[in-house]
Amino acid sequence: MNEKKYDFDQLFDRRNTCSLKWDFCQKVLGVPEVIPMWVADMDFPAPPEVVEAIKKRAEHGAYGYPFIPDSLWNSVISWMKKRHNWEIKRDWLSRAPGVVPSLNICVQTYTAPGDEIIVQSPV
Repeated sequence: MNEKKYDFDQLFDRRNTCSLKWDFCQKVLGVPEVIPMWVADMDFPAPPEVVEAIKKRAEHGAYGYPFIPDSLWNSVISWMKKRHNWEIKRDWLSRAPGVVPSLNICVQTYTAPGDEIIVQSPV
């Protein structure tokens, strides 16, 4: 399989783009030299294929409330098999509102008040 190569070393200035990671840090702390390790935001551009797909979808003009197509779930299943040699089933997957809310849901689901948990840095 011919894998595409991307330049993850390309400098990509996110300042003055309403970036929570960069602009909010500067606004609150007033120090431009701070390394904001508290937001897992990428500092490289999205792949051109992703940018083009978003542009194509935006050109439609109706945004509404879309459903998640089977092709998305199939992509996740294929990626897990290819990358980790792990065969997963569709009914093992669900949507999540984000990483931090998902961690919150897991802690609330699998622990009781007073239980102790470990949270690894740099959370």
